[in-house]
Amino acid sequence: MERMIRAEEAARPSNLPVRLTTNDALLFLLSVKREFDDSSKYQELLDIMRNQCRRGSLDIDAVVSRVKVLFDGHPHLIAGFNAFLPEGKKIEI
Repeated sequence: MERMIRAEEAARPSNLPVRLTTNDALLFLLSVKREFDDSSKYQELLDIMRNQCRRGSLDIDAVVSRVKVLFDGHPHLIAGFNAFLPEGKKIEI
């Protein structure tokens, strides 16, 4: 069964650890793909993540900045993305 990341999970206090899995990441990507259907936004998200991985060092601020624009108007996707970000880097909804 699919497990979708909800806003409540993304907003969980930092003193309660959440162990996200590769499956959680894949399910989130699937939800992004479904949301944007055949639009180029899904591909753009993949490009953002691929480019950061190729660089060898993750520039979280650059990723957050681009994803914030990409997911504008989709607060549930921002909440899901926030679940993967460290405290202090989450996008305000």
